[in-house]
Amino acid sequence: KFSSKYHLLRHLRESCPYEHQPLKKIKTDRSQTDASTSNSTQHTSVNNILCPVCGERIPQQSYVSHMRRNSHKIIISTVNEGVEQLHNSMKFRIASYRFSSKHHQIDPSEFFMEIYPNVTRIISEHLGKWCALKINFELFATYVIPHKDMFDLKSFNTENSIITISSDLSKVYEDFIKAIIKKMLEYQERDSGWSLQQIMYLEVNINKYNPLRASSYIKLPKEIERKRAVVNIRNEDSMCFAWAVNAALFPTSTHPERISSYPHYSTALNFEGLEFPIKLKDIPKFEALNNISVNVFGINYQFKNGKTVCEIVGPYYFTESRKNIHVNLLLVTDDSGNSHYCYIKNLSRLVSKQKSNHNGRTFICDGCLQFFRTSERLKLHQTHDCNFLCTKLPTT
Repeated sequence: KFSSKYHLLRHLRESCPYEHQPLKKIKTDRSQTDASTSNSTQHTSVNNILCPVCGERIPQQSYVSHMRRNSHKIIISTVNEGVEQLHNSMKFRIASYRFSSKHHQIDPSEFFMEIYPNVTRIISEHLGKWCALKINFELFATYVIPHKDMFDLKSFNTENSIITISSDLSKVYEDFIKAIIKKMLEYQERDSGWSLQQIMYLEVNINKYNPLRASSYIKLPKEIERKRAVVNIRNEDSMCFAWAVNAALFPTSTHPERISSYPHYSTALNFEGLEFPIKLKDIPKFEALNNISVNVFGINYQFKNGKTVCEIVGPYYFTESRKNIHVNLLLVTDDSGNSHYCYIKNLSRLVSKQKSNHNGRTFICDGCLQFFRTSERLKLHQTHDCNFLCTKLPTT
């Protein structure tokens, strides 16, 4: 029983467990429409997208919400108990999973605690392949108004969050949970009378994160520029990765930002089989071709003490085998999503202030960004304690 025709149609379209024929649109006789209506229809249909699941043509602005229908989420495999992989129809999506409980859960905290091991395991597996991902959660639950014999399936989703191999997955998971529970509480306060009947499942969407859409010069934030710890090459092509590594190989104090201050990267570096702009997942191949190891860091903007500050985060990419020639890079992104590689010539100077108020020299681990007062303690940490351990190749 539903409170309105809208809720019934939504139930049939999105969540009814019984098979049903899709609702058919009423077709109009084209001969009865005037020329202006016909022309308008032909014009708007140009931007329609063919749905690969149901075969309907969907307006471009409605395509994402159309694909989120439950009737379009076909289970293609059961990974293990409580974990199912869903059919993927979006080109930017790597995979979608549905996580459920063995019990009749009505407590969100208990539900999230139960599925935590499965969720983090799946995410970790994909991080091992892609290094960086965009992920969002969507929780589905049934609500009832008992005295009116009404029920409905509701969903609560989060925004996409960028995670990397250096992300604390337990913290990421906790942030997602807080966002979802907040929405659930707001819903019950706003729609008086609805009570949570059962938590059905959590869907986790794992999307590609490709920060490189173009790679020409991007200006550094002022607070990073003032530290004089980063060399930002003013290239106007898509070769910023090559120019940044080249700057590490041929350090100069005379206009280090200019391409003309260096020999051409092709004289020292091999990019055979690689396409520009270089993606994070392409770096292992570059390392193998050139006997150079690379770490890549990023910038995160936060609002602190009434102002926006930027902090160095990462690594977005962490080398598996540290070579004699090792280069740390900074990946800078602008508001349009364009990204640009820079060479970090002094990691300690770049991040020491965000890690400690100590005014003396510090030594920074380029795996976890912890600081140490002596180089000996840093080496001991990198050899035994750092979560981002890599193989130190012997000198030849």
